[in-house]
Amino acid sequence: MPKTVFISHASPDKPAVEALANALRARGHAVWLDKYELSPQQSFVRQINDGLERADAGIVVFSEHTKQSAWVQAELDALLYAYIQERQPLIPVKLAEDAPIPPLLRPLLYRRIDEHEAISDALDNRKPVPQDVDAQAARTDRVRIRLDKTEDDRIAVAVTFNDAPEPFVETAYDALPAAIVQGREGFLRDFRAGLRRDADTARRSAMTRTLHALGEALRDFCLPGGARAALAAMLSATRVGDTVEVWFEAADAELLGLPLEALRLGDGRVLAVVPEVVVLRRVTDLAPLDFTPLPGPLKILVAVGAPDEGLSTAAVLDHERELQNILNATEQAHRSDTAQVRILEVGHPQAISEALERDDYHVLHLSCHGNAGVLLLETEDGEEMKVKPADLLEPIRGEGRTLPLVVLNACHGGVPDAQTGSFAHALLDAGVPCVLAMQTSVSDYYATELAAAFYRVLYRREHQRPSRALAKARKALEAARQKALQTEAPLYQTQPEYATPTLFVRDEAEPRLANFGPHREPLSTPPVYALAGPVPQLSRDAFIGRRKPLRQALRTIRTDTAKAGVLLTGIGGVGKSALAGRAMRRLVESGYVPVAHKGVWDLGAIATSVGTELMQMSDEALQKKGTLLFQPELPDTARLTLLQQVLATVPLLLVLDDFEQNLTAGGAAFRDGAVADYLQMLAHNARTSRLLLTCRYPLPATDLAAYFETVPLGPLSDAEARKLMRRLPAFEDLDPKEWARILRLVGGHPRMLEFVDALLNRGKGRLPEVENKLREILEEQGVSADAAVADVDAAIQQAILVGARDVLLEQLVDLAGAADAREA
Repeated sequence: MPKTVFISHASPDKPAVEALANALRARGHAVWLDKYELSPQQSFVRQINDGLERADAGIVVFSEHTKQSAWVQAELDALLYAYIQERQPLIPVKLAEDAPIPPLLRPLLYRRIDEHEAISDALDNRKPVPQDVDAQAARTDRVRIRLDKTEDDRIAVAVTFNDAPEPFVETAYDALPAAIVQGREGFLRDFRAGLRRDADTARRSAMTRTLHALGEALRDFCLPGGARAALAAMLSATRVGDTVEVWFEAADAELLGLPLEALRLGDGRVLAVVPEVVVLRRVTDLAPLDFTPLPGPLKILVAVGAPDEGLSTAAVLDHERELQNILNATEQAHRSDTAQVRILEVGHPQAISEALERDDYHVLHLSCHGNAGVLLLETEDGEEMKVKPADLLEPIRGEGRTLPLVVLNACHGGVPDAQTGSFAHALLDAGVPCVLAMQTSVSDYYATELAAAFYRVLYRREHQRPSRALAKARKALEAARQKALQTEAPLYQTQPEYATPTLFVRDEAEPRLANFGPHREPLSTPPVYALAGPVPQLSRDAFIGRRKPLRQALRTIRTDTAKAGVLLTGIGGVGKSALAGRAMRRLVESGYVPVAHKGVWDLGAIATSVGTELMQMSDEALQKKGTLLFQPELPDTARLTLLQQVLATVPLLLVLDDFEQNLTAGGAAFRDGAVADYLQMLAHNARTSRLLLTCRYPLPATDLAAYFETVPLGPLSDAEARKLMRRLPAFEDLDPKEWARILRLVGGHPRMLEFVDALLNRGKGRLPEVENKLREILEEQGVSADAAVADVDAAIQQAILVGARDVLLEQLVDLAGAADAREA
């Protein structure tokens, strides 16, 4: 039902706000806007109050001018009150992507000011339906550049504009020009991948020169005769909103594998980053597909190939940041129920096959190392697995499902090897409509940022064609690189990689990924990104490493019927609770119902938590048991009996976090012997349910410990520690030598590294729990957490003292207890 809408905005933003108001009026809404409503004959304060009173919905437009407008702040207060107290719709609207949103409004789904239809839908309480942005474009021109090998082994080039019956120009070459051959070799050789901080101006300049020369050689080769001038004229004639598609087409893998995105125009611009240009590649000898877009929401399946250190010679990838970037990019679409992301625990073809068997996905995203024709994925045991196209395609083909887009976020996915075509070419040949792949080595930084930019456009801009999303992502990253060059940023942020990603398509017309009609097919089991409760739920980017212990814990809980569950052990601060939180989310997706208790054993509290979950189930018998467990006067014997019955029949995941609080100093014995008995009874009956414990020490009772698979957590490796340090704000401007000194003195203990960061940042930690722990210990020592430390050495020294209180002191107690036991 149309609303009466009050739009609050700063005066400098009025032109864009007027366009929004007109669009909402056209959709039937009554809009209060000061330009049209305020009369000089009346009190403007009274008129604004009247507008707020009459409105049954509010829009606040945020920009760089918002904070300077006292009137917007006052109107925002009134609209916030109406939203909180009266549940009146309130929509934050951004005039710019980086416009700040106040904390109270951040949980709301914000919109950009040009998303008129989505804002209208939100006012009417309708879920937004992605629009076909391409259909709204003023005009789409098409340029086809076809490369063929002739019977006499020459290379023919034909350029056609707007699908004319005859090519605009045709020519043939005896062979690839030497400049292209040399430039391609340099392109494949000179780019760095992996985690590095070294800024090398000379190397960056050489890479830039290589790409520049290659781009000019490709221009002369691909745009012969008058084609260059004709393309320039077409680009000059474009209007706002127009698109120029440039299709490179070839059947020959070598020709289609050229670094074509490096092509430069006559004026020096890179064709692929010209604002209105979209670049695609098509394999010409493949038959068209009978492809029907899959129903929405857009669903993406992510598989990471990250073999355990020591089981692979490849560098450690920052897959945590890439995964978090994908989740961040799709967060808004996830809230509006137009996108879902599933992340696999193991990057193995069989795991991919099982996921595709359960659900249709629009995108399969593979993040790993790669070489020409090979991806480096992983086995269930964390070993490196070399996967060729046939190895990936065999299990996928068996599911009989369509897979519209595969993203190969790996080095050389679009490069042919000596005998065969590229990995991307093989996927197209097998029936995949679109493949996004890399033409050379891609740096960890660029691959991660590209994933964020690509999915941000694909979902937030509501494009249904990956070529548009890639074009915008490429241009955004190149603009960021140009900006970084002005600040003397390091090589990994500034090496020119704009020509690395490319999109291969099979058909002459790029298919849409999804159909957002009335029929919807969400994932059979919704992804779980966070859970409420006492166990910490760190983001993907915040929780580094630990794939091996996570795999081990999940495998035991899901498949080992001889065990009641898993015991995560390790010194304080190594991430046991965070790992438990990650495991909880994955197990909820597998059908387990989570129940968590932290600290000292409390049978009543545990029973109440279990009862709360049972009362929400559809089974009346379970609801009755839940009601009984929820009663505070229920005797412990009855509680224990009911809990045992529930654990035997209901798929609960009972998490007991910080279990060391139930043990004596050093973990030698239980503080209360009854706790051991209670836990053993629950473990003995955990047939359908499973238990997950975190504890600094092994369980002291051997007969009890036998029920659990012990999964130890040690310090982070050097590579993992460096990944964590990249997340810590105070480390960003430190010299590499200071990084090395911190690692040498502090090691790979996550919380200790967080302490150093917080101390360098006047007590402000990246994670609230770390900051609170630091402040608590410093206050006990009579030290202010807000005081500045003198330098890195002082921060290290203070962190070691804090860590000795938080972690090392208890470890010394452990050692002393072990020594006493040996003497006895």
